[in-house]
Amino acid sequence: MTLRKNRVPLELAGLAGGPLGTAAAALMAALPAILCWLYVRAYGVDVPFWDEWSMVSLLDRLEAGRLSFADLFRPHNEHRIFFPRLVILGLARLTGYDTRAAMYAGWLAQCASAVILLLLFARGERSWRGALFKFIPASCLMFSLRQTDNLLWGFQLGIFLPLLFFLLAAFWLGRSERPDWRYALALASGVGASFSLTNGLLIWPLGLFQLLCRRGVSWRRPGRALAWRVGVWALAGVAAFWLYFRNYTPPPGYPPLFSSLQRPAQSVKYFMAYLANPLTGDMYPAIATGGLLLAVYVIVAAVWLRRGPTGETAALLSVALWTLASGAMLVVVRSGLGVTQALSSRYVTFTAAGLSAVYLLILRLEPGRWRAGLTGFALALIAGGVLTAYPMGILTARATRAERKASVTYLRSYRVQNEKNLSLLYPDARYVMEHAPTLERHRWSVFRDLAPGEFATRLVPEETLFGAEVDGRGLEPASPPVRVSLAGAEALQVTGWAIDHPARTTAGGVFVILDGRTEIPTSYQHPRGDVAEAFGDVRYLFSGFAANLPAAMLWPGPHKLSLKIVRNDGREYFQPRREFVFEVE
Repeated sequence: MTLRKNRVPLELAGLAGGPLGTAAAALMAALPAILCWLYVRAYGVDVPFWDEWSMVSLLDRLEAGRLSFADLFRPHNEHRIFFPRLVILGLARLTGYDTRAAMYAGWLAQCASAVILLLLFARGERSWRGALFKFIPASCLMFSLRQTDNLLWGFQLGIFLPLLFFLLAAFWLGRSERPDWRYALALASGVGASFSLTNGLLIWPLGLFQLLCRRGVSWRRPGRALAWRVGVWALAGVAAFWLYFRNYTPPPGYPPLFSSLQRPAQSVKYFMAYLANPLTGDMYPAIATGGLLLAVYVIVAAVWLRRGPTGETAALLSVALWTLASGAMLVVVRSGLGVTQALSSRYVTFTAAGLSAVYLLILRLEPGRWRAGLTGFALALIAGGVLTAYPMGILTARATRAERKASVTYLRSYRVQNEKNLSLLYPDARYVMEHAPTLERHRWSVFRDLAPGEFATRLVPEETLFGAEVDGRGLEPASPPVRVSLAGAEALQVTGWAIDHPARTTAGGVFVILDGRTEIPTSYQHPRGDVAEAFGDVRYLFSGFAANLPAAMLWPGPHKLSLKIVRNDGREYFQPRREFVFEVE
């Protein structure tokens, strides 16, 4: 039986392709999402990082029953992130502020976004099997491992949510023919997008575009139902903009607004690099590829506007335009930070959605040379981007996981850590020192399974492997003391490496013990390629440490140096019996 477009329910259309074929297509389309989930599971670390520290005081107020609407509605940088805050606080309350919960929530939001794109595309296809096979490249883009920041940083749920709300609004707007429950859901989704991130406000002008550009719509004689929908949508948009910018103050530390107009060449390069972000991380190839992508965006939009899109294709078109408009907003606000900032992995989520929408719009064109050429070009770009995204994403994730695991140790021992170590958690170490006691008091995050004040309290009799250098010269226990001269220096640098040998991984931290009395925390996780090569194990790549011994503690004469090496889990430590001796002249 031949199935005609848009006439047979998709559930029945799936049967025409055969259950096994449809199941195989569904598995292949879902595989990037599954790999993405495994990626989060393997590399996600439960520790508050940067902006996540802003949630600690809110969570404390929630626990005390003093959290207000104003706390949730307060701007964060240039955004009002009311709904992401609400979700993150809810997850934190349920999990004891396990930041991985927000990572998985972001993954779920991206899954929902991918499903909406699939539904918008599949409605015009003859079978589910065909729609799913064609959707595989879009799925690879949506779950690209180039978006490391968003996947492995729970706070970046605030990137996934506005995209999901925008897609929901576009989806229900495309399905509504009158002011009905679908239209109400579109309005509610528009509110969700608006108060999740600044570019969520774009749903209101693009929603008007979506309503007015559909095939068969007359701007001169819109009809009562369309006039009502356009009018209500416009009023809701005005209200959202007013509420968003009421009592709004620009964040400090950013380039002046519209400073991009003073650097037009840099602004153009920034925009092009932003468009190509899902495909390459190199600046100059990104700028060139972005120029080609912009041409494809313009061609596809022009063709569909000339034809008159249907409800679903109008929604896909608005997604593509949202990506372009979001890039323009970034140019205005952030291009002053440099072109390389456009290649930040956090923007991949936006650009991947737009490129996916363009690819799906190409597939919906009438067969011919234009469609064949554009499809081939899009598939070649997507394939190249995906093939490079996976190895780069894994390398970046390994470094991120190593840094976050070190941060767990630094946070658990924040009272004795130096500012450099604590700045891994938040740029201002004083902010960590201020809010870490709140986490410890409530036993949240890394303190969840530790008693207050407990950190590496149990000495283990096992031995581990390590090495140390003073002033760049290796120390050996049985060798004569190494002579060093401070020569007016304020400190003496001690470097080295240490691993958790029984666990076959890096240590959780290292302390230098001077003259058997003073414990000095070091900065750990420095790259030591020589150690990884010597052991033939890449897990030891970030096993280096460094510390500065104050000159005031180093009087002339011999000094003893030993190490306290915290195990990877942060609960136990090694105390090697070997001591190194050096002599200050």
